[in-house]
Amino acid sequence: ARPGKAAICRMRRPVIRASEEGLPLDSYGSFPQDEKNGVPVRESPKEAKKILRTLGVAVVTVTLLVAASSSLRYAAIARRDSSRTETGTSLASGEGKASNEVASPAALADVAGLPVRKHSVAPSRVWGGASAPYPTGAWWLNLVLEPARAIAPLPYSVVFGDDGGVQICYPMEKGLFDLQKDLIVQHFSAQMALAATNGDFENFRLAAHDALSVTVTATTTKGRFTSYLVRGSPYISVEYEQESPLVWSYNTIKSTDATTSPDHLRVKFLNGEIWLIYSYPKISWEVTDFGANGTRAQIQPKVKSPYSGLVRVARASDDSVIPVLDRHYRVYPVSGAVEYELESPKTAKLTYTFETKTLALTPSTAGGTHTPPEPGPLLLALDHHIALFSAHSPAQPSAAFSASAFASMKGGLSPVVGSTWEMNVPLTSAPWSAERKVPSHLRSYVVAALRRDVKALTDAWDVYNFTKQASRMARNALVADELGETRLRDQALENLYEALLPWLDGSKPDNCLVFDSVWGGVVTSAGLFDETSDFGNGWYNDHHFQYGYLVYASAVLLRFKYRDISKFKPQILAIANDYANPPPQKNQNSPNSGHSGHDPLFPIARHKDFWDFHSWASGIFVMDDSKSQESSSEAVNGYYAIALLGDALGDRDMKLWGQLLMSLEIDAAHRYWHMPTWMNIYPKSFTRHRMVGMVSATRAAYFTWFGDLAEYVHCVNMMPYTPITPKLLPPAYVDEQYPILAQSLSRTNPAILEAWKSLVYMGLSLIDPKTAWQRLMTVSQLDNGLSLSNALWFVATREASDQIPKPTEKLNPQSWQCQGAPLCAVDFNGTAWACCADPGGCCSANPIPCCSGVTTTGRTSSTDIASAPTTQPSLQQVPPEATLPPTQNVPVVPGPPP
Repeated sequence: ARPGKAAICRMRRPVIRASEEGLPLDSYGSFPQDEKNGVPVRESPKEAKKILRTLGVAVVTVTLLVAASSSLRYAAIARRDSSRTETGTSLASGEGKASNEVASPAALADVAGLPVRKHSVAPSRVWGGASAPYPTGAWWLNLVLEPARAIAPLPYSVVFGDDGGVQICYPMEKGLFDLQKDLIVQHFSAQMALAATNGDFENFRLAAHDALSVTVTATTTKGRFTSYLVRGSPYISVEYEQESPLVWSYNTIKSTDATTSPDHLRVKFLNGEIWLIYSYPKISWEVTDFGANGTRAQIQPKVKSPYSGLVRVARASDDSVIPVLDRHYRVYPVSGAVEYELESPKTAKLTYTFETKTLALTPSTAGGTHTPPEPGPLLLALDHHIALFSAHSPAQPSAAFSASAFASMKGGLSPVVGSTWEMNVPLTSAPWSAERKVPSHLRSYVVAALRRDVKALTDAWDVYNFTKQASRMARNALVADELGETRLRDQALENLYEALLPWLDGSKPDNCLVFDSVWGGVVTSAGLFDETSDFGNGWYNDHHFQYGYLVYASAVLLRFKYRDISKFKPQILAIANDYANPPPQKNQNSPNSGHSGHDPLFPIARHKDFWDFHSWASGIFVMDDSKSQESSSEAVNGYYAIALLGDALGDRDMKLWGQLLMSLEIDAAHRYWHMPTWMNIYPKSFTRHRMVGMVSATRAAYFTWFGDLAEYVHCVNMMPYTPITPKLLPPAYVDEQYPILAQSLSRTNPAILEAWKSLVYMGLSLIDPKTAWQRLMTVSQLDNGLSLSNALWFVATREASDQIPKPTEKLNPQSWQCQGAPLCAVDFNGTAWACCADPGGCCSANPIPCCSGVTTTGRTSSTDIASAPTTQPSLQQVPPEATLPPTQNVPVVPGPPP
């Protein structure tokens, strides 16, 4: 019997005992676990803390609305104002109390059936008057966590510092763009900075934010300033109020020129860089320090009186860009909203609308030599924007200068003039099954695998590995249903239901899901007080990966209306909305206004960046590279799950919303993770790897958070294998990518692990299903998110699967346990997995303990397991190409801070 409601997952802060390394122990008196080299190990606490301290991933949180029309129409809220009362305490210290919660504990006993708890750290004062739900995945999150770390609005990187004001870097400049063998890094240097002559800036605060911009304010002893950081702006803009501006740089000034144009001061540095300084009302500048003797170069007004006006700076690659910048500096964007319209399951219209301010030409500044202004702001667009521009868009790409004039980690940026961009986004379909059916000669083989796989355990303690196991069982149910095996389908559904229930009803005593009223989101109780637990889940890492698996499993149960699963629809929707919250209705009084699933307790699409199109995975961790994401494929599948959930619920709006999120993610993965020969985003010496391991705002890496082996880099960006995989991994790309990945199969030091090998062969199936089928038969371990049933089904539904030989013998129809693994499993280091609890652990289906010495937490010592029996089920003799291997499921991939 499960505990009563009052006793469900009672959260008390764990007793913290300091370790020798200085990292708190978890509530079980042991160090939090990380994963390395594909298997769970007890990582060095100091190293684990170091790794997780540097996590991060951003997500532009979009505040959107829905309009009533025959189509689904969503319009962004123009601005989310954060200029309210300052509250909260430092995130770093974790002390004090956050008063801007979603609601008081008295007002909220639970949210959608989930217990309400308060996070152990509060948002810092830099958040200003912002309140929950906080956009924990926003691209600019470093700004409110540690302003001295860079954020990347593109094409610039920006740092806010008390002693330096707004420090600006064009990181593609020679000397800052660092191309290494397996890594591209953009280093930061203050090439230009906007500060004040009357002292340091103080009290940096977030003033407002939206889908495409963030606004920051600060004060000095005499005045204040406001900085508008808008995605794709070729200028950095600061409004001063009763403060004398100071422009400085770490570069040495060679010359300045105010005579060639009355619109700007042209600054040329000794290294050849050219920057322009615009001001309104116009300032007469003078160089007070050229920076030649190790000091900072400084430019100040000749008359140092209080100034109220605008200062903008821009980097000019060459003289051809300068007239264009002169024509547009008087129209500057201050915010940006995203609007989308879903008229059919095939296309969405995505619209960016930039709010602008315009500086008038007054008699005191107007003259015959001034460049006449043009309407609309000058902005820059990435190639993925340009490819989708509608012919009817009010703003259009311009030929005023080439995309090479402004470069970025994601390629060149093309000029676009206008405040309204309209793009047509093709929507990728979200099928439950493959386009092809399993050939009749392979059907019995898949069914034989199902008979054992539907009995596999779904028992991992941590949320990432559990949800991978749950989605594995959900796939088994779908495969069984497709093959007409209703008894096996129902057996898989029953096992899935029983495994999922404790996570949904809160009865899992050691690690349940709770609603965090401080930041506004669903987190694990273990992660609430421990940043290393559940791969940073409590610090809002990887929710679209972890909860994507869970939503997928839930969607399958709802599709079949299994038992009373609909009773848990509120919990399922809360988990889905945590990472994929749809926008609110524009007209909530209209019954036909479209989407009604918005939940104000969560930010909009927590991880999604609607400018970059992809997601950022990390949460409230400060990152040197601003934000990053590793597993592009898990992100795609997380949004694929939203589309399936909408379909299972009969909610067309949710389904199309999920398709939009998924389609943008696939588009970005094709451009920024996949590197076929025809792509020119990255230098050729890096493109040869064919797959990017991690994409960050200021770096791209051919390695992962947990290692640099080729199988890690490629497979973490290919798994899991579902019906959406062929859309993400088209054969033409895999043809080029697989030879690089296949080199890992012949490596001897270290040799590839069996579980990773299973994922390599799954990739091979996209281009050579016959060979993939045969090689999968030789694998003795599978990734813990992959069942043999799903592996065989996936291979059998590829093109040319008819060439796979027909099995000549049938599998002995005995019950397999633990996916065919020994009753107690040992990893490649000889370290024992604990029975019944830890990821990858194996237990007998009967009540007899599989190992001696099982503790109350389900953990077992290596000695106990080493002495346990390791029997394997027997098989009849069959040809090798038709033999089901004694596979065991191994968690080869951590829940990223990928």
